[in-house]
Amino acid sequence: WRIPAHEIQLRKRLSWLIFAMDKWFALSLGFPSNLSYENWTVFQIHTKTAISSSAETESPYLIRFSKLTSILNSVLQNLL
Repeated sequence: WRIPAHEIQLRKRLSWLIFAMDKWFALSLGFPSNLSYENWTVFQIHTKTAISSSAETESPYLIRFSKLTSILNSVLQNLL
């Protein structure tokens, strides 16, 4: 596919957001996670995907939140 680089980065961020929402909703609502870690491709937001022209000031928080979500995923996996 001929997808521009910014579109690829946007899709990675959207994919990660879906993954993160699933994990945080699972924690807050007390339900098991619907997404399996083995079937997912984007687990964390890195500097390359976080920094864009509009989100340069938010990227450190986004990266930290991404790391925290990965820790939450590990906790949820160990609870089952």
